[in-house]
Amino acid sequence: MKNGGLEVIKSNNLPEKKKEEGELEPENSIELHEKIIEPFPSGNPNPFLRVEKNGKVLYANSAACFLLEHWGIKEGEELPQSLRHGVRRIISQKTPENLEISTGNTTYALKLYPHSEDEYADIYGFDISYRVRTEDQFRSQHEKLEKLVELRTLEYVEANKKLAQEVTERKKIEKTLQNNVKFLETLLDNIPSPVFQRDLNEIYANCNESFARQIIGLPKKMVIGESFSEFQKRVPKELAEIYYKHDRELLDSGESHYYETRVICADGVIRDFLFHKATYEDSSGEIAGIVGVMLDITSRKEAEKYVRKSEERYRIAAEQTGQLVYDYETESKQIDWAGAIPQLTGYSPEEFRQIGLESWIDHVHPEDRERVWKIHEVCRKNGEKYLEEYRFRRKDGSYFHVEDSGVYLKDDLSRVCRIVGVIKDITERKLASEKLQESEARYRSFMKNFRGIAFQMGPDFTLILIDGNIEETAGYRRKDFISGKVDWYQLVHPADLEKLFENRERLANDSSLIIEHEYRIRHRDGKLRWVREIIQNVSDPAGRKRITQGTVYDISRQKEAEESLTKMEEIRKKEIHHRIKNNLQVISSLLELQAEKFNDIEVLEAFRESQNRVATMAIIHEELYRSKNNETLDFSAYLQKLTADLFHSYTIRKGDVNMQLDIEEIFLGMDTAIPLGIIINELVSNSLKHAFPSGRKGEVCIKLCRTEINSENKSISNIINNIGAKSSVDKNIQYTLVVSDNGLGFPENVDFRNTSSLGLQLVNILVEQLEGAVELENSSGTQFKIWFKEPCQSSEKVSSIKGEIQ
Repeated sequence: MKNGGLEVIKSNNLPEKKKEEGELEPENSIELHEKIIEPFPSGNPNPFLRVEKNGKVLYANSAACFLLEHWGIKEGEELPQSLRHGVRRIISQKTPENLEISTGNTTYALKLYPHSEDEYADIYGFDISYRVRTEDQFRSQHEKLEKLVELRTLEYVEANKKLAQEVTERKKIEKTLQNNVKFLETLLDNIPSPVFQRDLNEIYANCNESFARQIIGLPKKMVIGESFSEFQKRVPKELAEIYYKHDRELLDSGESHYYETRVICADGVIRDFLFHKATYEDSSGEIAGIVGVMLDITSRKEAEKYVRKSEERYRIAAEQTGQLVYDYETESKQIDWAGAIPQLTGYSPEEFRQIGLESWIDHVHPEDRERVWKIHEVCRKNGEKYLEEYRFRRKDGSYFHVEDSGVYLKDDLSRVCRIVGVIKDITERKLASEKLQESEARYRSFMKNFRGIAFQMGPDFTLILIDGNIEETAGYRRKDFISGKVDWYQLVHPADLEKLFENRERLANDSSLIIEHEYRIRHRDGKLRWVREIIQNVSDPAGRKRITQGTVYDISRQKEAEESLTKMEEIRKKEIHHRIKNNLQVISSLLELQAEKFNDIEVLEAFRESQNRVATMAIIHEELYRSKNNETLDFSAYLQKLTADLFHSYTIRKGDVNMQLDIEEIFLGMDTAIPLGIIINELVSNSLKHAFPSGRKGEVCIKLCRTEINSENKSISNIINNIGAKSSVDKNIQYTLVVSDNGLGFPENVDFRNTSSLGLQLVNILVEQLEGAVELENSSGTQFKIWFKEPCQSSEKVSSIKGEIQ
């Protein structure tokens, strides 16, 4: 403990220790020490004080003056409080105590002996740092006393009168010496630090109990007289070499040595010790050996190591977090800087440590300087914490934003003694804040001009935020939705609610889903309005749904425009089909007029075939014109009209040739219907012309159906491949067309795939354009079987067909 400049290191209860060692009882010990000290208190080289129970110093010898001066007291004044308590305690308990105190660089061992009857105590001080010198002084004094005895003996011979007096004096001196030896031995054994004496033969001449027990691990009497080499066997070779090296240097130089090294103690624990060694001389002045004191500094070493690690961690933490740490002493005006100095300021640590408080304020931006200084003035007066932001100038003259947080610390007299704080670079945060403000301004401007509604909902679809053109879109105010007075789903048309709830369920199950849909809402004015909603989930980095957000736009006008355009488009397409049909009829009429100028049967037949082909396309456009859906054609109705016109064109006698239609209700697009109609026209015309000569009766059959995907299809595909069709057919054929007759049959010497007949050429070309395949069977009559799929081609392919026909 520290009090008034006194640091008490350790306190030992002397009687208990004496009892353990089997020594004198406290009463006898006190009497003994009184007898020892009475003859030489004033001349004692060690500090001696006699104090009253209240701590008042009754007497102090000259050696104790240094202690009194260090404590700031004089003889007749009271000791420091901690010693006063110790004096009162030993007097009341009648128990002596040992204390160790530190005064500057010197450590003293104090022994407090009570005089309980007289209520005072004696304090004996011993300079542990120089206990070797004390021992040398004892030896020197012993030699002088022996010489003095010899001198007195000679004087006794010379002067018989003084013999009795000299003998008496010698006995007194011997008794004093014996007492001093005993006192010093007791003192040495009570010194907590190990002490040893070793001669030149490395024999232990003396040691204290601490050395014997703590270092060697044997009783003191078993150590004295033994060789160092006996105990050296327990020491690792590297440590033994260190001890030997230092001892050699000491003996060679004859000077005191201080060094630190590690020692394996008796308990097997390795500890750090500070060695203080010196040589001692014999009576002839020759070096007789080595004395040493070992101070255990393990705790100090660990504390220093801990402090170094703490400082290193603190420094690394400050550097890695991009901070400047400062500690300003107001009295010395010294400031310590640490942390990421080069990274933040551009200064080297050495340069930056030259910046004091006055230089620091000069580095603050001129616009911030007055404000910052005022804040510091207020906090300095009140001893408060502070937190401020300002701009700080780097070495290159540029500024960066900092956050300065610290505190003014006060001493025991409530005076500000230190300023401790941390400076952090907040430039990025400032820039982010400015960008955020700009973003918020843009957001406000955007929402002000935004014609839709923006909203956010929680994971449970609870409305969090809604903004935008709400009142114009829905007729209600923003607060109506925020307060829950109006629910958005209440406005949705009942027919559209199911779709919205389905999409809501999808959103709940898929955190990355984005949905765009259109539905109707009931405006506050009662009118229905169309809106388009784009809604999506927003997830956290782990992929968990955090919020759902979206926008709603009023598309009522767009819907109205689309409906108008749709109607106009339908009218336009019908008009186009009508005009094409009329134009084709005009072409057919022109062909008929032109045919009247010829008498050649083949020419007339060619004109008739051309008319039939034109009529085939005209019928399609007429059907599309009359149909409600002008994109697809009811092909069964179309075939009935087409075949009727063909029979009429070839003037077949009623009852000679019959037409059998087996057609499913199939709707085809114009790009498929036109080439398919021409194919049927060519095949039926071919049957009517060639299958039934004059007077032969029979029938023509047309079958059109959807084809199921089964093993039969695969065999059909194989057939197509085997016959070497120019265009391959996908296995997933959707339709099958069969045109057959039971007439004369197809000539066997004619290859329908490679013929000069324009009609069959058209059939092959159009089947290929349909990405289909055709097969001829000639077993009983003629049968053409065609497979195709729909849709099959674009307008570009239709143009290609026309080019090939031309």
